[in-house]
Amino acid sequence: MNKGLKKSVGSFVLASFAFASIFINFPVNVARADDIQDTTVSVSPSSGTLTVGQTLDVLIKQNWNMDMIELDPAGGACTINGKDVASSFQNLGNGDYKLSYTVASGDASVAAGQLAFSCAFKIGDEQHNVLSSFSAANTLTIDATGTTGGNDDDDTATTTDDTNTDDDDTATTTDDTNIDDDDSTQNGNINGDVTGGSTTQDNGTLAVTYIEQHRSVAVADGTIANGWKWVFHITVPSDETNVAMKFDNWTHTNGTNTISPANNMQISSAQSPGNTEAYITAANTYSASLPITGDLNPQMPGKQIQVSVEMGVPVGSLNGSYTTSYFVKSSAN
Repeated sequence: MNKGLKKSVGSFVLASFAFASIFINFPVNVARADDIQDTTVSVSPSSGTLTVGQTLDVLIKQNWNMDMIELDPAGGACTINGKDVASSFQNLGNGDYKLSYTVASGDASVAAGQLAFSCAFKIGDEQHNVLSSFSAANTLTIDATGTTGGNDDDDTATTTDDTNTDDDDTATTTDDTNIDDDDSTQNGNINGDVTGGSTTQDNGTLAVTYIEQHRSVAVADGTIANGWKWVFHITVPSDETNVAMKFDNWTHTNGTNTISPANNMQISSAQSPGNTEAYITAANTYSASLPITGDLNPQMPGKQIQVSVEMGVPVGSLNGSYTTSYFVKSSAN
């Protein structure tokens, strides 16, 4: 059943600009220059001593809940205690990120509060920066001189040789270890009740949590690459599997000139199989649905997704400022 129109999000205004080809390759990035540095970095645990085989997490919180931070291998390595941890990087959604490091034998031991961390990040092609310090002091120490493992003697089979020296006797060997035939087992079920919690599963509610504008200046050459681009951060109910969008005509501030979204706009999502584009074929008409299978943050109610919205501005469009309204719907089929 399609539930989307009952959960529409609309009448929000997006403002952008279209310019003639004299402005080719002059996109404007509206993100601030310090979005990567505008983070809170902590380590967990923040105290005590870690030994070989134990793991710590470096937690990064983007203070504006931006979900666009990525590793930047071209900008430098990503290390904790001198060890490469790039493969452990996780985007948890809602501006939360995590790196993990497990102490190995031979790693450097670390005195209290002296843990070294350095990682290069980027946001698209516009921002590049390195995080290398913690926002708050910690007293965590690392002792990498020990070894892992328990006492293997407890797991060793014991053999008793009761062989007599008389040639007429038969040698007898008894293995007292893990004799299943002598073990007794019993299985069953246990249960328990929960009170004080939720009476229903929280599937989340359709919502646009925020919008990032990646290209706010478009070249009037009809191409998507030189057009406008936004990334919509959307919560989709867990029991709904499709998302579609529609847009009104773009209206110039003179109130007369318009640009149709038909065949000029497309949407896509990395949380949709194949990240395939769905096109806007007419004003105020929903696109084909994007099937949603991914979730950027399974810990939050609903599925957290990002939808890229792009538009190419037709050749000959009048320079100036344009606005439109958008609508989002989600559905179960």
